[in-house]
Amino acid sequence: MSGPMSYYGCGLLDAAGGLIDPATLSPTLFVDPKDTASLWKETSRTNNATADGDVVDYVDDKGASGNDLSQASSGILLKIAGGLNWLESSPTGDKLVGPAMSALAAVSDYTIVAAVRASSLATNSANPWFNEALWGDSAGYLCTYFRSSGNIGAYNGVPGNTNVMDGYTDGTDIVVTQRHTGGTLYLQVNNNTEVSVASGDTSTSWGTFRLLNQFTDVYAPTGRCYGFFMKNAQLTAQELSDVKDFMASRAGITI
Repeated sequence: MSGPMSYYGCGLLDAAGGLIDPATLSPTLFVDPKDTASLWKETSRTNNATADGDVVDYVDDKGASGNDLSQASSGILLKIAGGLNWLESSPTGDKLVGPAMSALAAVSDYTIVAAVRASSLATNSANPWFNEALWGDSAGYLCTYFRSSGNIGAYNGVPGNTNVMDGYTDGTDIVVTQRHTGGTLYLQVNNNTEVSVASGDTSTSWGTFRLLNQFTDVYAPTGRCYGFFMKNAQLTAQELSDVKDFMASRAGITI
């Protein structure tokens, strides 16, 4: 387990010795609520969301891909406390909607790293697409989901409806990594042992990306997202470690 200064033992350091922006790794989507200049109260991008409790209707993709997120329900809020910023959802159908999943992930290759908390979990379906989710696609083929039985899961849909789960304690801040490569689906919580399952290429029958929601837009958790990174390729071991440490810093935890 890394100590409080673990961030500075990694490779992604700026000139001042701090964490380098993960946007340097060419993500297909990078969300960082700490940067309030990337958060907007309106889809017209007129006024930045800067205060605790502000509605966030539009989020700039901090990568170079322009895969911005927006919502129509005004249910996602910016929350600021204890030096931390996060996007907060409640189970009322809240969601931030992005582009087609095909713009973010390859059918055989993707990496996701996020800092998140899910609380008061109320779903416990054996079908991953019927559970509260950190993210997912509207067609129900990909997601990172939570179950009230004490689990977090990674789901890769057709073919085979493969999923793999690990333990999760309701209301806990974690860094979660989900990736798919070489016919295998991987899930890791913090720096715990990575779990995996054989999984073929995902169906191309994807829908659109949802943050803090998934299939049919009704599975929003009582959740926090401190940061979200996605790329349609694998990171090197060093890069992955660096992004995980960045996300841990955004959640105020050590992993």
